[in-house]
Amino acid sequence: MSHIFDLNNKLGEGRYGIVCKGYWGGKTVAVKRIQLHQCCNQEENAMKKLDHPNVVKFFHAESDQHFRYYCLELCDGSLDQMLSKDKDPEKFLKAHPMFLQLRNIYQLATGLEYIHKQGLIHRDLKPENVLIIKNRKNQETMKWADFGLSKQVNETEKWLAPEISKLLEDKGDKITQRGTIKSDNVNRVRMNDIIKRMLKEKPEDRINSSDVAELIYEKLVTQKPFMDLCSSDTYPSLKDIKFFLEKRVDVNFVYPEGWTPLLYLAKAKKDGDNNLVEIVRHFIKNGVNLSHTLADMRSNVLHLFCRYYKKDNLIDIIRLLIEHEMEINCKETFEDNALTILCIHYQKENLVEIITFLIQKGIDINCKDSNGDNALTLLCSNYQNENLIDIIQLLIHHGIEINSTTKGGSNALISLCQNKNVFNCKNHSETNAVIADRYKRENSIAIIRLLIHHGINVTCTDNFGDNALIYLCDNDEANNVIEIIEILIQHGIDINFNDSDGSNALILLCRWKANQNLIEMFRYLIHHGINVNWKDKNGCNALHRLCRSYQKENIIEIIRYLIQRGIDVNAKCNDGSNALHCLSGNYRNENLTEIILFLIESVIEVDCKDNNEKNALTLLCRYYQNENLIDIIQLLIQHGIDVNCKNLIGWNALHYLSRYYPNENLIEIFRLLIEHRIEINCETNENALIILLF
Repeated sequence: MSHIFDLNNKLGEGRYGIVCKGYWGGKTVAVKRIQLHQCCNQEENAMKKLDHPNVVKFFHAESDQHFRYYCLELCDGSLDQMLSKDKDPEKFLKAHPMFLQLRNIYQLATGLEYIHKQGLIHRDLKPENVLIIKNRKNQETMKWADFGLSKQVNETEKWLAPEISKLLEDKGDKITQRGTIKSDNVNRVRMNDIIKRMLKEKPEDRINSSDVAELIYEKLVTQKPFMDLCSSDTYPSLKDIKFFLEKRVDVNFVYPEGWTPLLYLAKAKKDGDNNLVEIVRHFIKNGVNLSHTLADMRSNVLHLFCRYYKKDNLIDIIRLLIEHEMEINCKETFEDNALTILCIHYQKENLVEIITFLIQKGIDINCKDSNGDNALTLLCSNYQNENLIDIIQLLIHHGIEINSTTKGGSNALISLCQNKNVFNCKNHSETNAVIADRYKRENSIAIIRLLIHHGINVTCTDNFGDNALIYLCDNDEANNVIEIIEILIQHGIDINFNDSDGSNALILLCRWKANQNLIEMFRYLIHHGINVNWKDKNGCNALHRLCRSYQKENIIEIIRYLIQRGIDVNAKCNDGSNALHCLSGNYRNENLTEIILFLIESVIEVDCKDNNEKNALTLLCRYYQNENLIDIIQLLIQHGIDVNCKNLIGWNALHYLSRYYPNENLIEIFRLLIEHRIEINCETNENALIILLF
């Protein structure tokens, strides 16, 4: 046996022999060596006949002068090693949730039942004799080992099988090969009842392998439809839930990742026969564990209902859970409690009632999540109903930290100015648009005044260096900017504050308020001393940003006002473009002719070229699609535009028109340009000639 038995690669050692890694039949095996006088030929012969996925395979046996060698299936470890490795119960349950434990127990029970049906008795049931093989997907297969190879009976008393115990008690009977002991009629029991019966202190009281296999099979057959019902995408009916509860399904059954039937019910679902309060009540009556949490997120049923359930009767479910000793301040992995979760996800107007109840029951009002948000910052960021001010008053009254900041540096005021919904509050009682608009304007201002009254830091800046003024001007839903800016200025905010991109309020309004009437906002800001010629990090001022973003026809009035207030009409961005470039490449309305004429009259440089060598003519021929393009080109030519301007790859106005202009007067524009001596045979850097469509 020296050619298959490697003493230097020992796997284990016991009282009657050692196990080493070896090789037989072209495969790696476990070779068990036992002294000859300890061997039992009768049971060895029986072992050779065993063939079951939950029994260690017996391949071969041979002897020398002193030892008997058994070639067995090589496994990855033992149940004893697995249990000793995960001594922390929480870590063990996370790695081996109830569903996996149940599957493993079922494997062991069916394997042992098979052994008994072959006329064998194991005689030494204990974790050390359960070996484990893992496949490529890390799925475990449990296998019984070490039965019948030793002649001397070596039962470990605390793991003694009930079959052995009964035989040992029958002292007058000879121990012979026999099958399983007939058990009592199987009753429907819960999984924890099965496990308790398997672990009875007295071996004779323990449930035998056949009963375990039968009970677990029945449990799987009954439990799976119940789990499927609870995990479906619609709410089950109370009738269906009662049907399964009467069958005594396990309400605390755990699937991988920690999902239980009640946790599945709390997930987001479509509407169904939603009598959810009564369903939860029945779960509680049947002993559901309310403290159970998901393995990774550590979410309990209260967390999940607060996150996913959207109906008004959420308050009844929360009351029911807390009245039955649900832990109210339990936190998820990311430090959220029920209050912070509600403030992110729940949008019903009875949120104020739910928060009132939670506060009465001792919820930590100043709980912060892993981002540093508390209930106040989360509400100001997410809530969209008109009673937001009532909830904020409630939180302040109960001592929430008003100047709490997130890890990003935002306080409640900054969060509020970022929230588009607060400027567009849902108003269920008013249908008149004018009244609704007035309400949301007044409501948002009232909230800001409330925060300031209670000491909010108005000049707070976040980690990006931005403050409430910046975010207000960024918020394209905020249409009461003037009133709010006035309040902020009164309480010390710097009107010339600029963001991390170097933009001040004037520039931001041009970028983000393109759909609003800007002229009143500009007048207010300039009146209060904002720097009209301020440039952002791209070298652009308010005039550049206005000409790039604003599409209303009153843009000419705003441009006129900015020029009157001293803006530099010939200022250039870092890319070399002036206001005429910005306008020609972006503005789409037909009054463009009038605007360009005004800029020319304001002494803008008509033939200015950007860093790509483009002028206003090439940009217009690329982007402008209206038929009055010919009039604009005529105007620019009259004021000295270079008709032969080419960009860096050699394209001139004719190239762009040939490729992009869609209107029938294209030939007239060609004639106009040719009359003004545009180079008709101009080649690009790719040596492509213009194809004229005459």
